[in-house]
Amino acid sequence: MLLSTSSKFNVRRDSVFIFTPVLLILLFYNLADSLAPRGVVYWKEMFGLVYFVLFFIALIALQTARKPLVYPVRFTCLVLLVLVVGVAAVFPKIEWPLKYLIGDFAIISMLLLYCVLIAKFVDSLTEKNVTVLISIFIVFSLVSYLVMLLRLNPEYLHGDRFDSPHVFALGGLSALYFGLRGVKLFLWVLLSIISGILIFLSQWRAEILIFLVGMTPVLLDVYHKKVVIFRILVVAIAILILLNIDSIGSMFYSYLVETRFNEMLISGKDTSFLNRLLEAQDVLLALSKEDSLTRWIFGFGHGAMYPISLSFPEPNVTGNGLVHNIHIHVFLWLFRYGLFGLLVYLSFVFKATKSYFSLLGNVNEYTFIEKLFVISAMMLVIKSFFYTPINDPINLLIIVGFIFTSGRKKLRTISYKENVNTG
Repeated sequence: MLLSTSSKFNVRRDSVFIFTPVLLILLFYNLADSLAPRGVVYWKEMFGLVYFVLFFIALIALQTARKPLVYPVRFTCLVLLVLVVGVAAVFPKIEWPLKYLIGDFAIISMLLLYCVLIAKFVDSLTEKNVTVLISIFIVFSLVSYLVMLLRLNPEYLHGDRFDSPHVFALGGLSALYFGLRGVKLFLWVLLSIISGILIFLSQWRAEILIFLVGMTPVLLDVYHKKVVIFRILVVAIAILILLNIDSIGSMFYSYLVETRFNEMLISGKDTSFLNRLLEAQDVLLALSKEDSLTRWIFGFGHGAMYPISLSFPEPNVTGNGLVHNIHIHVFLWLFRYGLFGLLVYLSFVFKATKSYFSLLGNVNEYTFIEKLFVISAMMLVIKSFFYTPINDPINLLIIVGFIFTSGRKKLRTISYKENVNTG
């Protein structure tokens, strides 16, 4: 049954009511993140502000809903189980600082808040406002670059590094490419080049890989649809590089020795990533020393900390030699929520990877919004092997958005097949 004009207006108004404040608070958070190349300015306060704004909006949405809210049911149940497991695992004696326990609980429960809001939020996303968001995220990255360059926030500086454009922006860029022509395509190329330059200058090495993963659907489309132009461009670039190989090589090397890539050039080692692997070994040691099947199945719970033995994460070590942050997500979920939590995490990895390669195989089967969340989710999967992306409320939105839009696509596909069969 078709909606009346009044009903359509009410639905649109409800979506805007949710979309606008959620968007504004997330942009405010990302600005605070950009002002601090190392972390987020007043991270606990900022995350708490985002949480309570989302909680307030979700509460209003539940009370004013004219019909039952649409949300990812199975995912919501899984998140609830993780919350319960994480709380139960810390009893009967709470060993961890309360701030870490509350922080982990807030991160997981924020997924539930997004489950309430996601349908209305997704319905308000358009190519136009995603383009605006991409531009804002790129501007915020430029702000972060200036903060680093001018040493404006000494307490939060991290050498010569700064925040590159957000995963949401890179996923949005990739999704926007399809169907662009003329001036819009030129602007897209400009934004992509600026993003690529910022990512390289930021010196976060994993971001280069993440950017390539995000742009792979675009590169494949260019290759398949514009084969001649693509090959001419590749040959032209190769000839230019070969003709200027010495000058380009020396210039590139001169730049790298002044950055954090210098360690890899000189020693051939990546101390930072090596320490992440040692963190993983410390996590496994902590689980083994506990010698408890319950710990292996359900983990140590929200806020759990491990004692350092092999790793040396100096900025993250507390006074009693314990560490809360675990970079590689496989071990983070195993340590805090056991094999149960690990299976939840790996199910997301599997679903995102499967959807991503499906999109690469037939991009036309996906709507713009579905492309945005599939590509962004895959970039988060890659990121989760190097960093801890769930500390960022925007990344949590991407996770729920991906689950929700994947469910919608599945229903659309089933409906289409049924119509074909009955037709």
